[in-house]
Amino acid sequence: MLLMSMPTDFSVAFSYLEQRGQPYGIGLKDMLDKTPFSILGNPDKIIGFWVNKDISHVLPISTHPELASDPSNWFIEDISENRSAQDSIRSYEEVLCAELDNNLDVYDNDYDDDGIPDALM
Repeated sequence: MLLMSMPTDFSVAFSYLEQRGQPYGIGLKDMLDKTPFSILGNPDKIIGFWVNKDISHVLPISTHPELASDPSNWFIEDISENRSAQDSIRSYEEVLCAELDNNLDVYDNDYDDDGIPDALM
């Protein structure tokens, strides 16, 4: 007998997003607002996206903890890129590049976490 995996319920996806945002004081609405629009109708894709991404900050929370949840100070980025940046101030170009990479990752379903926008490869 072949067992099919059950689709994830939205409540599971929302709970996962709340857990990811909680350390920074980021609420579910803000997490969803920054999730690529094209996957918002599919809870499995929402989780698949976020499992492969980190919350990054333009101004580091080590020096600007009051901005940890400020939507204008955080963005979604590949895990390796976020961790390699450590406590550096991030440029507008880096934020735009991360946004492009996020959308390309969703488009081609390729979360290679190499920090290179997939269309440039």
